[in-house]
Amino acid sequence: MNLATVLQRSVLKRHIFSALLTGFVFVQSGNVVGQTDKTLYRLSEAQILSEITGKTFEGIYTRDGVSFSEIYKSNGELDYRDERETLSGQWVIKNGLFCNLYTKPVGGCFALYRTGPNCVISYSAPDETRPYTPPAGTIPGVRMWDSSKASTCPDAQPIG
Repeated sequence: MNLATVLQRSVLKRHIFSALLTGFVFVQSGNVVGQTDKTLYRLSEAQILSEITGKTFEGIYTRDGVSFSEIYKSNGELDYRDERETLSGQWVIKNGLFCNLYTKPVGGCFALYRTGPNCVISYSAPDETRPYTPPAGTIPGVRMWDSSKASTCPDAQPIG
């Protein structure tokens, strides 16, 4: 059985195969979305817990270039700070999404992707009640990294 026949057995596999043919997406282990020269690894719930719990992250918002720092405590609390404000709240994982819930009416849920040894990018999910995969061409909202290590974040790049 050839590769094309195997990939055509499900709708998902057909979409992945089509994307591979156009050169926009590189897929490995069924959990990776990326570009022809870079690969983005979608973090699972277990990976999010491992990556985030008890760590301080620094980051940059893609839209305006504002830097921020966020402490993700092991008890689910978080402390956020940027040049505009300081917030506290809770972090949780829902439906494979990483959610920040602040005391003010801001925050949200995000699909997280690893782009390098110490770089995670996030895509804002429109609805935390169901899983979310950002469409091709979506630009990440932030680039962030574990502040105890040197950042490996590249310039923000859209998926696909």
